[in-house]
Amino acid sequence: MGFKELKDRLSPHLYGETKVAEILGNLEEKTSLSREAMTALFTVCLFFLTMAAMGGNLLLILVGVIYPIMKSVEAVEKDDQAEKAKWLAFWIVNSGVLLLFCVLDVFFFWLPMLVFIKLTVLLCCVAPEPYNASLIIYDILILPNLRDIIRELTAEKRFENMSEGGDQKGNSLQ
Repeated sequence: MGFKELKDRLSPHLYGETKVAEILGNLEEKTSLSREAMTALFTVCLFFLTMAAMGGNLLLILVGVIYPIMKSVEAVEKDDQAEKAKWLAFWIVNSGVLLLFCVLDVFFFWLPMLVFIKLTVLLCCVAPEPYNASLIIYDILILPNLRDIIRELTAEKRFENMSEGGDQKGNSLQ
């Protein structure tokens, strides 16, 4: 539904013989704001109040889980390796971000804008490619540190296999 269709559907309620139209008419005279602008302002305020009061976690789930699941399945179905790598990096970063959110909730639950901060972080992580925070975090923080850890674990595994009688490549002959 486009903006024009939405405006056409709301017009009878905004300008018709209803109590809402009467209230909006009085407010329009006093504030010189159009009825559409007041309705949009009221809707935005209601959205933010609902999100802050109870809907924030639902929105976090939609942005941080549902949408990425849909895009990940789409990437697997298209068999696009670059898209698969992008969403795999997202899931790696997202697991760390969600863990961080759990820790931060314990200390910063009293912040009124915490839900908005979390939502902003998740939106940055699912943003399009040049601005995708999950790819930036993965490339700068996770990948360099993970490479070192994997090298150490692989070296330890090879040493264990060699001491148990495995070959030079870390493969056991058993």
